[in-house]
Amino acid sequence: MFYDKIKAWHKKQKRIFDVYGFDKEFVYEASDTDYLDIRYSVNDIELMGYAGINDINKKDIYKGHIVRLGIYIYYIDIFRSAYSLILKLDYMTEFLPICDLKKEEIAGIEIIGNIYENLELLEHGLDKKGESYY
Repeated sequence: MFYDKIKAWHKKQKRIFDVYGFDKEFVYEASDTDYLDIRYSVNDIELMGYAGINDINKKDIYKGHIVRLGIYIYYIDIFRSAYSLILKLDYMTEFLPICDLKKEEIAGIEIIGNIYENLELLEHGLDKKGESYY
């Protein structure tokens, strides 16, 4: 078993849940009662590891979260072995490793959704309240 701050997206049930642990065949859902009784095939799951930071509301940020930083909308993923903020625009993709961000930048990050349920938030890479970059 592996123990860490991990969540998972269940592809068929279309929901996120806390992970107790996993092995090469199964992902075990954290439960208040029977930890090893609720398990799913690894083929039905997308793991979401903790990125090591919290947003402005003190919520843990995980791989797959969509976040706002300033006027831009990013998603969290792993790029070159580091959790990163990724901004996709029509003409470029920007990768900001979290470890390279300043404390004040990290303090301004806010979770606004996730790539599994709110993919439309990434459509333009810009907060609707922000200025146009075109």
